[in-house]
Amino acid sequence: MRHALMLLAAIVAATPVLAAERETVTATVSMKDLNLTSRDGQRAATRRVKRAAIALCGALAETRDLSRMNDIKRCQSEALASGMAATARAIAAAGAAPQVALR
Repeated sequence: MRHALMLLAAIVAATPVLAAERETVTATVSMKDLNLTSRDGQRAATRRVKRAAIALCGALAETRDLSRMNDIKRCQSEALASGMAATARAIAAAGAAPQVALR
């Protein structure tokens, strides 16, 4: 079964004055080449979602600013939750049960 997941995350604007404003950003994670009924396919899907969350939100190593680190952690957490929920739905749609921890 062919899958592409939309990964959603809300990130806090970097400007301190606009810190209360949130921007929604998305990324598409392709699963077209994966067999989501297999353990290896599910692991690969999980890795792709995690990499997409980092690419979408930024990496913690990119900053030393504690406020920015918190924003990145929050964004990554929200993106992972969204992506892993979509991955679980894609696995179920493929007619399989999760064989790996989706977190």
